[in-house]
Amino acid sequence: MLRHIKQWWGKAWGDILIHKRVTAVSSELREHFGLSENPRMTRIGGREYDNIYKVSHGDRTLGVLRLVNPYKKSKEQPPHRLFMVMDAEKRIDYEWAMYTKGAAHNLTPKPLWRTHDALLCEHLPYGRMQDTLLESPGEAWNILCRAARATRRLHEAGITHMDVWLQNMLGDAQGNIYFIDFEYMPAPYILPPVQRIYDHLRLIEAAWKFIPEDKKADFEVWLDYFTSCLDDEMRRVDLSLIERDLSRMLGEKELGTRIRQLFTNRLL
Repeated sequence: MLRHIKQWWGKAWGDILIHKRVTAVSSELREHFGLSENPRMTRIGGREYDNIYKVSHGDRTLGVLRLVNPYKKSKEQPPHRLFMVMDAEKRIDYEWAMYTKGAAHNLTPKPLWRTHDALLCEHLPYGRMQDTLLESPGEAWNILCRAARATRRLHEAGITHMDVWLQNMLGDAQGNIYFIDFEYMPAPYILPPVQRIYDHLRLIEAAWKFIPEDKKADFEVWLDYFTSCLDDEMRRVDLSLIERDLSRMLGEKELGTRIRQLFTNRLL
């Protein structure tokens, strides 16, 4: 209980300390959009390093803003992780580049404005695919196949995500999926074929506990699609590079074995 209270207070205190910067960013956005007054900044979430705000003026939503919160205390990443967290300005640079490239392929929101510690993207009024899974768990593998197809399109656009899961995907009524939250970049030693495999398998790893027990064995349709995504370079990847972060899914006897059989470098 005391630990939870300390965590809550740490986040609350960080929000208090950053209030002045929120006001300053609001003023910058007023000038950028040519508004008569500062837009509203409504906190709608946050990640380990950032605060997320919905920015609006009157009845108009201007976008979704990620603001680096330097007062948040973040855990140090262990050395074996497949991704790395950059400092604030590099992280904004990286996300801007990913959104710019992704938006050109209709795979991400459009980036609209940025400064050294903040990034504004267009607001897409769509639900998260994680909510779709929770609402229709019996359709888990159909949902995951939709997400896998979108992931392949992302890779074909020259982008890897390194945090692919349904919570970081927005889905519209026409079946389109949009990726958000590009705050991680691949570690220097993780080459593109490994990154692509990790994205696909991370999608299943993160969803595994939400798939009903009586549906977990129905993975054939997804496995067939994943197999179709593998090129020769990907098939030669040593899965031991990524096993630590995929232990839940690769630990499943049937699915884990079937996945390992797809790769020629079987050191596991």
